[in-house]
Amino acid sequence: MAIEFRFDPENKSIFIGEPEKELSLTSDEETLLETVCSFIADHVDVSMLGIEKRSNDYISIIYGGMNDFLRFKYTSRTKWISLRLPIPLQKENENNPLFSAQKNKRQLHWKASLSSLDDLEALKPFIIASCVP
Repeated sequence: MAIEFRFDPENKSIFIGEPEKELSLTSDEETLLETVCSFIADHVDVSMLGIEKRSNDYISIIYGGMNDFLRFKYTSRTKWISLRLPIPLQKENENNPLFSAQKNKRQLHWKASLSSLDDLEALKPFIIASCVP
């Protein structure tokens, strides 16, 4: 299910549209999206971002219609993001504790567990690198 997703960099807010297809996001999920958008706003054209629910297990943030660079699940019981890390970053971070939740280091997406939304700050350079073409 694809829906419209826009980021307003001046107000640092997101718009999720088409009410008949709108995802029901929690305030924490909205904050996660706003945080990710604020991280990448200086590096990419945020008007090219999209959000899709490609699975019942996670929500994807897409760049340019194709790059599924970030997936996330943020509920009271489960908190994680996974990033499509560039190959050089994968090699450099095989033993990085930020990615200890990722057991198979040969997959495209690498999972990072979150205890709170504040944990996103430590992942900022990886989020940017995963999105930037």
